Amino acid sequence: MTGVPDRGRRADLPLTTVRQWPGMRSEYSWLPPHDHVTVTKPYQIGVSFTSHRNVVQEREGRAVELDVVAGDVFATGPQRVAWANVREPTEAIEIYPDPALLRAAVPSSQARQLQIEPVSGARDATSQYRTGEVAYVPAVAPDMTSGLAFMPNEEATSYYLRTSAADAPSWANQVVAKSLLAYFTYNGVSHAALLEPTPLLVVHGTTDNFLLPQFAQAAYDAATGPKDLVWIDTHNHIELYDQRPYVSKAVDVLIPWLQQHLDGPGQVR
Repeated sequence: MTGVPDRGRRADLPLTTVRQWPGMRSEYSWLPPHDHVTVTKPYQIGVSFTSHRNVVQEREGRAVELDVVAGDVFATGPQRVAWANVREPTEAIEIYPDPALLRAAVPSSQARQLQIEPVSGARDATSQYRTGEVAYVPAVAPDMTSGLAFMPNEEATSYYLRTSAADAPSWANQVVAKSLLAYFTYNGVSHAALLEPTPLLVVHGTTDNFLLPQFAQAAYDAATGPKDLVWIDTHNHIELYDQRPYVSKAVDVLIPWLQQHLDGPGQVR
């Protein structure tokens, strides 16, 4: 979705695409140069894919002039942010996570104090958009106090660092930063109906703070072809990776399902 607008569109018309699913909403925007004020709503995390000089940012009644570099990250707290004096085309994505989703990702003792702290122009590994050089962010991190990470939670950090040390010592804790755009904007629920007539099997854990069970239910509900949904009693996200009896239970479901729906290699009944 990045880049200039579609050739079939007038280049002076704004474009906004909104995707929404349980727990999160994303808004991709392309705007031509403009002299009116635009507003970023509270509690969002956004990335600018375009550079700007001398834009005016107003936050909590205080206006500042700043330069924006492609790849800069902005986060808003409880107050909205207004933008003015934007003379260049704007391409950006804004992520609005559900507060309940954020609280589920942290220890219960911290949930009451959880909020998005305002950040302006954080320049991190998304610099690939402005330099052309491949840039990386950590694949896992305990949280985002040191910047963006692909999976910023203790559960993923503990699992990947532990298993990589034992089974994959050459593994590097990094992910191409540019993939964050697809990661945050992909919506499997909206694509579920495209599977028809191919059968769909969804196997998901009953407890999962990283991929919430309601996402699995929503994808299953949205699918219109032959489909099955099976729940495995779990305590977290990673138990279905490689732990007994969770993987064994999933395999016990998967094998007869494949035997039912497959005639042979590449053949679906």
